Amino acid sequence: MSLAWPNQNWNFVPAYEISGVPWVKSYTDVPAAAADTATEIAFSAVTRWVTVSIQDAVADSALRIGFTALGVESEDSQANYFLLWSDASSGTGQSAQTVRFEVRCQKLFIAGHEGVIDNVSVMAGLTTVNISNSLMVTGSNNFEGVG
Repeated sequence: MSLAWPNQNWNFVPAYEISGVPWVKSYTDVPAAAADTATEIAFSAVTRWVTVSIQDAVADSALRIGFTALGVESEDSQANYFLLWSDASSGTGQSAQTVRFEVRCQKLFIAGHEGVIDNVSVMAGLTTVNISNSLMVTGSNNFEGVG
């Protein structure tokens, strides 16, 4: 009998059925989107879910969130990102938070939509699936809609 058990991979369902291992990181002064300015967030394992929150002194500011640097840095007409808008009604230190996104990914990329974002916090639930056993989500690997 072999002792070379196969590793968990991207499609190993039981890894996504249990609670994720907590992962949290905060960033300050996230630059505005332009060529080579997206901030890369690399996770230590494949995610089960992700949530992002922002706090900015400017009312109605927005954060671009995507799965590739190219997707976040692209022009609006070719946008492969979604926007998290700060809540202008929250007063000084406008803030906002995404819902919990049930996505499996290795990385996120963030950038200010039209200016620098003061504070960004990312929280994720990580699976036990190693990054080396997952797929790189890029347009080059035929994943449409990511950039």
